[in-house]
Amino acid sequence: MSTKALRKELLAAIAMVIVAAIALSGSTYAWFAVNNIVTATGMTVKTQVSNNLFIAGDELAAKDTPATKEFKTAYVTSLKALLQPTSTTSGKADEFWYTSTTNVKGLGDVAVAEYKDYDVDGLAAANDTTTYYNAFSENAAVTKANASAASATDAALGYVDYVFQLKAVNTGNNIANVNVTDLNLVYGNNTTTGISAFRTAILAEEIASETTAPQNDFLPKSILKPAEGSYFTNNSAVKTASTVDAVDNLNAKAVIGTVPAGATKYFKVVVRLWLEGEDRACNNGTFASLNDSWALDVKMVLEEGNTNAITAMDTSTNEKTNMSGATIDDSQTAVIDGVNYYKTNKQVGGEDVYSSTNPVAAGSRYFVIRDAHPIEVTNQTKFE
Repeated sequence: MSTKALRKELLAAIAMVIVAAIALSGSTYAWFAVNNIVTATGMTVKTQVSNNLFIAGDELAAKDTPATKEFKTAYVTSLKALLQPTSTTSGKADEFWYTSTTNVKGLGDVAVAEYKDYDVDGLAAANDTTTYYNAFSENAAVTKANASAASATDAALGYVDYVFQLKAVNTGNNIANVNVTDLNLVYGNNTTTGISAFRTAILAEEIASETTAPQNDFLPKSILKPAEGSYFTNNSAVKTASTVDAVDNLNAKAVIGTVPAGATKYFKVVVRLWLEGEDRACNNGTFASLNDSWALDVKMVLEEGNTNAITAMDTSTNEKTNMSGATIDDSQTAVIDGVNYYKTNKQVGGEDVYSSTNPVAAGSRYFVIRDAHPIEVTNQTKFE
């Protein structure tokens, strides 16, 4: 069995990317995890890096130089988003399209090839400005929480971005690549139903030097879909206001960039996630049932060659063990930001699992504690 296959098998067994998986490759890695309660739309992004790959959180429009960033080995942030279906052949921000909800047939396909520009039409003002944040939210019937307020957190989004800068230090004697080696989408109710409609674009920009600001000229490296993802028209998505075309870089190797021997390079990276409206699984019947949590994990390494770079999104799931028999160790309570986390007798991947309640109950949430940060594992792990 190959090293990559063995690593995949271990990842399936332990669900999330943890230290045990790192030992297989011996490579520098970065780890990104996103939890989303579909109805509440709360997302938390966690990162961890080590050795010769360092990370700094960023914003899409920021043009700060890497020298002003605090590159580190752990990074935790959060955001909110409510995704509604869009379509794109490139993954570029100004090339997303959508159609009216009245133009969608029962199985999810469009009745007439009439599409709107998400960047222009969708983000324009809604007809009913007291109820909807913009035209895209109005089309999706997503109303503002406060009708008199204008908050982007109330708006439906066509995609969501996870943006960061990487510092890659190649201390070896050969050229090394920054590869995306795993991108796992795991849905919390242990089913893959419907999640094949998700797509992820990996976009990146090399920053010339430590003192050169990024220009935000992101190049799409790969668009990743699950193996079971299926377009209404084979490998085609919306290209213009009235046509579909082949998807660029579909399931191409996800390589961020290269670093010469003995060199240090900087990259600004965007991991862009959306619901592909042209996927056959993207229909009201499917997504009406998505009311649990899902997680997106991305693993990146600095290594020689590109053989480990992935070409597809993994949607394998792992059955969760019932925690009803878990007990609490009252002497091992962790207090973080004024919140109590109660240590249980359960583990995940060798890490202790903490409960949000004492005693453990049906509605308890579960966490592991890394670098004094609670990392939620309620809906994405198999407990030991």
